[in-house]
Amino acid sequence: MLFDIKKDPDPAKHIACAGIIEATKMVHTFHTENRIADVIRIDEVLAGNGITEDIEFVAAQMSSCAEKMQEHVNDPTDPRGLRAHLEIEELTEFISAMYHGDEVGMLDALADRLYVLLGTAVQFDLPIWQAFVEVHMSNMTKKRQAHDPFGGRVRDKGPDYVPPDIVGVLQQYRAEQEARGV
Repeated sequence: MLFDIKKDPDPAKHIACAGIIEATKMVHTFHTENRIADVIRIDEVLAGNGITEDIEFVAAQMSSCAEKMQEHVNDPTDPRGLRAHLEIEELTEFISAMYHGDEVGMLDALADRLYVLLGTAVQFDLPIWQAFVEVHMSNMTKKRQAHDPFGGRVRDKGPDYVPPDIVGVLQQYRAEQEARGV
């Protein structure tokens, strides 16, 4: 059954959807302002441009890494093995789906990656939303430079770039927890 936000009375789902929608808009703004990439469907890029073999190779290597981390997923005293395994496994699924031009698989893997990423933040008690906003604000100070040789990335961030204050985000979060007695 498809989820329909208009018919679901659960306010938590409404808040979650609104958060994801707003975060997506924030990223879209950065991409638009810096001409990162045009919106394109996967079936429009499958005309084989030489990257295909590299993508397949990377997916195979990452799958091996995920298998290696599998050895550590059941250690109840250290969740790092499980979290690393899940992160690598979901990224591998995305890369594989992208390689095959599987739009449904890509979307499923992206949703799984988001869920695993949030789960990792929850497990390690990290303020992911605050960090996301901080990184976004920093990214918005980047401006593509005319001489920047990287088409899809902003490497030369420009003179107005302000790095994200992740240390400050974490310190503020921990101080707020301490004040609440958490």
